[in-house]
Amino acid sequence: MKGLILCGGKGTRLRPYSHSRPKHLLPIANQPVIQYAIDQMKDAGILEIGIVVPPCFQSQFADTLSRGCAGVDIRYIVQQEARGLADAVRCARSFIGNDSFLLFLGDNFYAGELHDLVDRFEAEKPEAMLLVSRVANPSQFGVVQFEGQRIVRVEEKPRHPASPFAIVGIYLFTPAVFDMIDRLQPSARGEYEITDAVQGLINHGFTVTAVPTDKWWRDTGQPEDLLACNRRVLLELRGEQYETGVNIESSLLEGPVVIRKGAHVENSVIRGPAVIGAGTRIIRSYIGPFSAIGDDVLVEDSEMENCIVLERTRIRNIARRIDESIIGGDVTLEGSRRYPRSLRVQLGDHSRLYLPVDEE
Repeated sequence: MKGLILCGGKGTRLRPYSHSRPKHLLPIANQPVIQYAIDQMKDAGILEIGIVVPPCFQSQFADTLSRGCAGVDIRYIVQQEARGLADAVRCARSFIGNDSFLLFLGDNFYAGELHDLVDRFEAEKPEAMLLVSRVANPSQFGVVQFEGQRIVRVEEKPRHPASPFAIVGIYLFTPAVFDMIDRLQPSARGEYEITDAVQGLINHGFTVTAVPTDKWWRDTGQPEDLLACNRRVLLELRGEQYETGVNIESSLLEGPVVIRKGAHVENSVIRGPAVIGAGTRIIRSYIGPFSAIGDDVLVEDSEMENCIVLERTRIRNIARRIDESIIGGDVTLEGSRRYPRSLRVQLGDHSRLYLPVDEE
């Protein structure tokens, strides 16, 4: 069995972060979102993985993932234009060949394992198997209606859902799905929908089954989702982990904390769960729970918690604690005591800045 991860789309809900990098490479606990899917596939014995990417980001995927995919054969497949999930799967037809494959939406995070799902698919031999979960808002997802384990209907983001069961974003297929994709017409959204291909399999009498899961999962399409996934992963940390070259001076570290190679902590407090990236300096600062600070970051005379900070950012002299925030790479965030005491900002398109209002 092969693996296929779809990483198209523009990531508009994650702007401005997705202007400079694909949303699938944004970090959860200092590891790209897509890396979790790759690791899960590897653990399930899937060692040939195709990643469908837009042409503008192909080199960025290759550079980022080259450091974390040992033992896995990665093939990058270019989708020239984002025309829907089914079209992205069609682009991978030559890579898949005559093999069955596990399809994973690259911006999804799933806290379960895949090997039981793969074993079940290979034992039962349906043409398609979908991982589903009961949700409170099914109209925002692909929704299934099934009898027993067999699916009888699939709809993409229906106004009136036939059931509370949403597709998690993990599918298993035989190559029969390609024949259904070839028959598709664009949906009302102007896209080739993978749910329409699944419905085509059902209409032609193929066996399509559903496997419910109660494992935690999240579509990381918005900043609050990314922060929620970050908290979920950090909760799994156990104990303290210090890599080589770490220097800690006159500081208090409590709870599970991971500090990567060459980091420096001085006159500071770090309360886990937290991850501090390689080469990062924390000076006279407080890093609170559920914080993931990237590589080569400077945090000086500042406080933060429940935050994601990307690489090479400088945060200095901030008077208030930063909370529930994502700060991009190569950002400068600096307070000043000089006059005039005005606020100076340089914000690009789609930026968001929330400032506390002092009560008189």
